[in-house]
Amino acid sequence: MTRFFVKPDGSYIGGFDGQGAAELAALLPPGAIEVPSAPKDARATWDGAKFIEPAPQPDRRAALLASLDAAINDAATPAKIKDAFTALKALNQ
Repeated sequence: MTRFFVKPDGSYIGGFDGQGAAELAALLPPGAIEVPSAPKDARATWDGAKFIEPAPQPDRRAALLASLDAAINDAATPAKIKDAFTALKALNQ
């Protein structure tokens, strides 16, 4: 059975399976706290009752598409930018 641990500050340490109590004590930092499950994202922090998941990272491709879309709506945008946007949009599908 896998056992999951966090540091006293709530940061996730990891899951351990097959270690006895003495082995776990040697592997874990002082004050490690056992929690019922692993977080969805290892950057999550334990608040004493549940994991607080970090905010999702913005999708770089979506941000680039939005930036190009804004440029296309500018009347002074060269046609080449529109062509590049069309090609990038095709990659995103």
